Amino acid sequence: MAILTDSGRTAMAVAIKERPTHMAWGTGASGGPGTEDVTATALAHEVGRRKATIVQFVTPDPAGEVIVPGGRFTSATDATNILHMKFDFDYAEAAADIINELAVFVGTEVDPACPPGQEYFVPSEIADAGILFQIEHIADLQRSPSVRQTFDFVVTI
Repeated sequence: MAILTDSGRTAMAVAIKERPTHMAWGTGASGGPGTEDVTATALAHEVGRRKATIVQFVTPDPAGEVIVPGGRFTSATDATNILHMKFDFDYAEAAADIINELAVFVGTEVDPACPPGQEYFVPSEIADAGILFQIEHIADLQRSPSVRQTFDFVVTI
């Protein structure tokens, strides 16, 4: 039986890292956190998405500078099968919404009419959503225009 090797997993991480990566957030289908579905292709009610601030290879490290609920990691210069993705949402983005669904998309294409340098997009500015890579439902997060929101994900492929 064939298996996916560690180097094959690293090749997949390399391919993902080279594509445009965005995090979308939404208000969910019914208010309150939903459940993750491996067949999902979109959020129930997306309100916007932001281009990744960082997409980098990392390795586990108990003293690492990247800290997520699953552990600590250090950035790696060589390709690995572990990716760290960071998204920094600005103050005014979805400023009055209650967020309870998050997703990472790979390969998003934005409307070419959007100005160069724009990094946050509402659904009407998305030409192609890309491929839903990761989805998570969270307890209600009340957005505020006085708070910048940062999300860090570390994914082992």
